Amino acid sequence: MSRIGTATGTTPEPRPRAHANRRANGEPELRRKETLYTDLRSEPAGGGMAPVTPALHDPWTATISRLGKSPAQDSKLASSDKCDKGACAARPARRNATAERAQAAASQHSDAVITFVERFGAKSISITWRDSTAGRYTEQLWVRRIARSRGVCALTGASIVRGDAVYGPFSRPSSRPRNMSQMILADQLDDLE
Repeated sequence: MSRIGTATGTTPEPRPRAHANRRANGEPELRRKETLYTDLRSEPAGGGMAPVTPALHDPWTATISRLGKSPAQDSKLASSDKCDKGACAARPARRNATAERAQAAASQHSDAVITFVERFGAKSISITWRDSTAGRYTEQLWVRRIARSRGVCALTGASIVRGDAVYGPFSRPSSRPRNMSQMILADQLDDLE
């Protein structure tokens, strides 16, 4: 404790704490009513203007009330109305996000630099893959298989249809390479050897 003021028998006056809602002189700062209240006007049956009644406008209440609503409730469309118009019957089956990403990646021609390294057997080869988006895989093992979906050959840009013989990166469930969706036509690779 400070000794100032104790020698004369007086105690110092306590200073008010500074607070975000208080001014320097200690008076609370009042918010402007124009920002908290909105004018609601309604026409009475007689056609004249009704007296203005202020209503509290709270943006948090509006936000919280919208949290539990679905977009269909916001647009005030009941789900039964949408199904009656045939929207449920025409809705396509949704695929999971992994399948959509794989198909999108396979539908674009790769700008990767692909180098054939070595053939291990009739169904496996080693490839070095360098790509700015999928990374670099040195001597990555690729295996021959049948294409399960359509796509584009990463080596030539030729179209791949389901059932074609292709080479694709070998993967384990624990570690999938980023170029997992890429394919190379087996005929094109056999011609290069």
